[in-house]
Amino acid sequence: MSQQYDLYLQRHKANVQKGFDWLKTNMPWLFEGRPSAAWQTEFEHDASKSNPDEYEAYDAYFYGGNRSHAIVEAFNRAWLLHIHRNPHHWQHWVLINDDPGEGEVLLEMPYHDMKLTQQFAVLNRKAMVDVILNGMGLTAVDIFTTIHNYIDTDAMILRKGSVSAKKGEKLLIPINMRDGSLICIGTGNEDWNCSAPHGAGRLMSRRAALNTLSMEEFQNEMKGIYTTCVVPDTLDESPMAYKSIDEIVSQIGPTAIIVERIRPVYNFKASD
Repeated sequence: MSQQYDLYLQRHKANVQKGFDWLKTNMPWLFEGRPSAAWQTEFEHDASKSNPDEYEAYDAYFYGGNRSHAIVEAFNRAWLLHIHRNPHHWQHWVLINDDPGEGEVLLEMPYHDMKLTQQFAVLNRKAMVDVILNGMGLTAVDIFTTIHNYIDTDAMILRKGSVSAKKGEKLLIPINMRDGSLICIGTGNEDWNCSAPHGAGRLMSRRAALNTLSMEEFQNEMKGIYTTCVVPDTLDESPMAYKSIDEIVSQIGPTAIIVERIRPVYNFKASD
């Protein structure tokens, strides 16, 4: 038994009580129509940490001076038991399996927030498309969305450097400022996690590109494409900084079928 851990529990409980008292004083409307006892139960924070199956594991992990595999495993199980027992943690965590021994958890509120940001990003892209269509007097014939660097919550796949390429799904693979983009149809290749590259891939880091590539070559490579963005700040986005379109075309066959290539007439690239 650790005196340090006992002191921590006492201080922590006192701090939680202070927070509860502050709410009662400063936000009394929260308590309207609800018995004080019910609120006190909801704010009874970390009571189960005094249970032997939690207490001993926490004490050993934080104050025992030993982080062996067995100690870490015991701590992880104690933590899962704790969130399983305490309703205040269910606002943030959901056990996938109701057996805490499984050890699988999801962050519920960050998951919800992430979904909101994904929806916001879709609307943001739509707003940009609307501005371009209205400004040029064009009408959309077909619209689809390709998302980079995100968590696919349907398939539970984190795609970093890749995009979804499910069977029959339309997707866009941008190459570079000069060569444009590829419109593809996914093949649903499970060996590729139903994914495709989200671009050509860099040949060098941004810093290396800024330090080694030349503006003269950049300007020559972009001839024939109207742009006001061939400037030193975008040198790290120049065509020379990326793999060739031929290399990408030769590699993506198992996961994506190319149906169209978009060749740029105008290019805008934001600079710092």
